[in-house]
Amino acid sequence: MSSSQDDFVLRLYVAGQTPKCLRAFANLILAVPTLVRRLPEPVRKIIGDLSNTQRVLAGLEVSVGAA
Repeated sequence: MSSSQDDFVLRLYVAGQTPKCLRAFANLILAVPTLVRRLPEPVRKIIGDLSNTQRVLAGLEVSVGAA
């Protein structure tokens, strides 16, 4: 069993291409995609480009152990 400090809860928010999503995007200032690490606290958010894995992990303060 892992301790609570080793557990992560992530939520990814993205906008689709439906008419309602496009209208909302045109009317609001929002950033997508957004990845949120809710646990462990504090909450950490990555907004925008998620293509650089190392940068995303660093931003979420996630360390990956050696294999």
